Amino acid sequence: MTTPDGQRQVPLAPTTHDPFSAILAIMQGFSTGRDQVEFPGINEKGEPDPLRFERTGRVRIQVPLGTFDTLRVRRVRDDKRTTVTWLAPKLGWIPVQIEQRKKGKLVARMQLTAFNGRHAPAQSAQRTPR
Repeated sequence: MTTPDGQRQVPLAPTTHDPFSAILAIMQGFSTGRDQVEFPGINEKGEPDPLRFERTGRVRIQVPLGTFDTLRVRRVRDDKRTTVTWLAPKLGWIPVQIEQRKKGKLVARMQLTAFNGRHAPAQSAQRTPR
């Protein structure tokens, strides 16, 4: 329903999450040993959109901040986008890397560079030998 001033009102279940708060719910669901979790969600347009995730393994990855043992989680969608998140238990289950692909092509990658005042080492400029 749209209000006279242009705002949308959407009825939501009490357990509805947006994509960011979903990380907390994912951690809780997977900490109980489940391989898949699903809960009500809302997309960027404010429309109801169920959030489904599956555990796809434990992986050791390197990001600018360092190397971490992670739980790799894939968002299950009906469209052609794929989002994979690597959660680091050592850092309280925060994402250390997130990748999004569309039609199999990598379109975005985010990696952790700082946490609680700890920063990745500065990258020195590397020259290619001539």
